[in-house]
Amino acid sequence: MSLINAAVLIGGTVSATGGTSMSLVPFLQEGPKITLHNTADTDFRLRRKMICTASEPRKEVSAPNGYTQRRTKIRYNYPKLLANGNLTVNSVEITVSSDIEATDTEIQQLLDVGAQSLTDADFVAFHKTLAVG
Repeated sequence: MSLINAAVLIGGTVSATGGTSMSLVPFLQEGPKITLHNTADTDFRLRRKMICTASEPRKEVSAPNGYTQRRTKIRYNYPKLLANGNLTVNSVEITVSSDIEATDTEIQQLLDVGAQSLTDADFVAFHKTLAVG
């Protein structure tokens, strides 16, 4: 699967199993970084976009196995025009860091926990209300 044909679910019925699909199309690609945006947003200032970046491990003597961790990062920007006319950007950023010796199963475990921390009711309350207790 490729990010070139990416889609995300939006709307009031979004869940792990369904929702309304919003297509994201490539806007800019620079090396290991690609920016995707929603062309249905007609006002360029308010165009929702996703920036995906991949970082390869590098040799580093001080790292536990001689290499830095590999990283993938996804940042989703959701611009909002405020009542006073100013523009702000709400966003979510997900970074996955793993050692080059990590197995597919270990990486999947990271992804599963990350997904739950965005969808489980306890964590949703934390994100919405900043409540930690």
